[in-house]
Amino acid sequence: MRSRKKPFKRKLSNPDLRPVLKVRISNLGVLAQVVQGGNVIASVRKLKSVGTPKLQLSEQVGHDIANVLIKMGVTSVVYDRGRRPYLGCVARLATAARDSGLLF
Repeated sequence: MRSRKKPFKRKLSNPDLRPVLKVRISNLGVLAQVVQGGNVIASVRKLKSVGTPKLQLSEQVGHDIANVLIKMGVTSVVYDRGRRPYLGCVARLATAARDSGLLF
């Protein structure tokens, strides 16, 4: 019998000063939300279509969310990948956002 995963809480330094970029990846697509002080200030979502791999969707979402944030005047965020390992789609999204000028 597998043991149950314990929930964890992570302390973020200055959570009200720096927005948090939350990433959600499912079988249907990729979602990136930017939350500051409990309010969503920006979000980008791409749904998977036939012939489009999720890695490519992740790169598009990373570029789009970075461009939206830079237009809003936000240049630095905290990257929250949830419980997912920093591999595949999560890493591609982060790399694309960094390449577009976002700092974390």
